[in-house]
Amino acid sequence: MPTLTLDIALFVGFFVLNLIVGLKYRGKRQTFREYAIGNKEFSTAILTATIVATWMSGSALFNSLENTYSKGLYYIVAVIIGVTAGLLITGRVLGPRMGKFLNKVSVAEALGSLYGKQVQAIAGSAGVLKTIGYIAIQFQVISKILAMLFSYEGPWVTIISATIIILYAASGGVRAVTFTDVIQFITFGTLLPALALVIWNHLHDPPSQVAQVLHHNPLFSFKAVVGWTPEFMGTLILMGYFITPELPPETFQRIAMARDVTQVKRSMTYAAIVCLGVMLCMVWIAMLLLTDQPGLARNQVVPYMVNHYTYPGLKGLLGIGVIALAMSTADSCLNACAVIIANDIVPALRPKQESSVQAARWATVGLGGGALLIALRELNILDLLLLSASFYVPIVVIPMLLAIFGFQTSKRVVFMAMAAGFTTVVACLAYFKSVNSFFPGMVANFIVLLGAHYLLGEEGGWGNNPLPEKLPTADE
Repeated sequence: MPTLTLDIALFVGFFVLNLIVGLKYRGKRQTFREYAIGNKEFSTAILTATIVATWMSGSALFNSLENTYSKGLYYIVAVIIGVTAGLLITGRVLGPRMGKFLNKVSVAEALGSLYGKQVQAIAGSAGVLKTIGYIAIQFQVISKILAMLFSYEGPWVTIISATIIILYAASGGVRAVTFTDVIQFITFGTLLPALALVIWNHLHDPPSQVAQVLHHNPLFSFKAVVGWTPEFMGTLILMGYFITPELPPETFQRIAMARDVTQVKRSMTYAAIVCLGVMLCMVWIAMLLLTDQPGLARNQVVPYMVNHYTYPGLKGLLGIGVIALAMSTADSCLNACAVIIANDIVPALRPKQESSVQAARWATVGLGGGALLIALRELNILDLLLLSASFYVPIVVIPMLLAIFGFQTSKRVVFMAMAAGFTTVVACLAYFKSVNSFFPGMVANFIVLLGAHYLLGEEGGWGNNPLPEKLPTADE
């Protein structure tokens, strides 16, 4: 009982700390823009921390441990190269060209400023659909880790955890989310290396044992993995997905929080480096697990780690680290989507309704409640996540990326391109029975957007939406 009490006390203390910090930084008399993207006074270090905390989710830890253990380089190559390159492309290629969008509170508003309220509403709806599944899977990760640590599978702890996240995200807006992200970043950034050290010390002769696994296991041989095989083609597709700068709602929001494009470039670059370090740490933990206990089924990897390498106190700290990863992603996604509903969707349905903090708060509660209900049901959340992402990427990403690079067309061409992307995804889902249909949808959107623009002789084109000579200030 004392052991259980210590671990529970650590959990309670962590949740209370997040709630206090979230409510403390909520601000007074917030305007909607401050609620959505802050006051643009965040330091580069804080922006870097919140970007990393948002990207490194609880589900990423589960996936990294399970897939590295069971797939080796097939997974490591895709994630390490893909995520790092994706963040660098977003920061160093897109970032310097996004000055004209830094005062927009969402990716949907950025598109709406070029193509009108209807496009804005469609982009906003696609963003919400993509993200609610992602929020649900973070809530489910919290449920899974608590079940492993305490052999408790009831819904109440998950409900309480989700309620705390919803409460501070709704009350404080992006400032509360950002400063709790910093706490969560410090938490998992400290505990992951500690966990790796514990497993390393558990091995009898760590250097030689690890070297033997790397030498004899074909999953860690580049010669055996790289080739024109279905498995490696799957690796390239997954890597392409991670490399694609899809600008999900929470990432665009982090970019919009920056003072200028220089801060965007720096914070995203630093975030790519830190994320690389975190992912390498996750991969290293999985390799140590494989070294110490080969032959585990994929779904046994995380339970084995929890049951064999933790002790009183460390068990609670490990749970806090995993939950910190899940919370940091869930709260960021909640806030970004609530802003989209209040700013991009509700005004399109009710033209006289202006964006408001109150609407965003109620949207946070509604989204969080919906994600919690999905998480508590016996659904394949990963399939739901991939399915919803399959509709966001082919609908929103191509028009947004072309706009960033200075291409603008007519509203009807954008509608045609979005319809082409959507139709292609539906056709692929119906024919191939696979949720990984984003790439054909993107290609269809791109071909129709450029083809229709030039075939119909629309005004605009490249250079019609040039970069501003001067970055607008927050008051302009």
